[in-house]
Amino acid sequence: MKKNNTNKSKIVKLSFGGVFAILCILYIIIEGGSKTIENYRLEKNGICVKALVYDKTPIGSKGTISIGYYFYFRNNKFYGKSYNDDKAKIGDTILIFFLESDPNINRSNSILEIPIEKKMKQ
Repeated sequence: MKKNNTNKSKIVKLSFGGVFAILCILYIIIEGGSKTIENYRLEKNGICVKALVYDKTPIGSKGTISIGYYFYFRNNKFYGKSYNDDKAKIGDTILIFFLESDPNINRSNSILEIPIEKKMKQ
């Protein structure tokens, strides 16, 4: 008599491409989630300051502009980039928010769109 083994677990085999695709999707989810959390923290606890635009660089052929800015906090200089302030010129100031616990986490307010009723530190 032959036994029917229907209870055996099936082993799923993934190709290298399948594993790579899953890893890419996980990376996108994690990276997007961390940026969302950073934006939330900036909105709730961020300090608003003026930053000076020091660089304006076109990226690619679709007209995207990257601007580089810097600001000072506790006598230290911190840098950031924005892709939403294409009208800003070198030498202009823009409003940014940063976290006091880690000023390297900073965003232009044109991305965050936080009402500027918060106190300015500078």
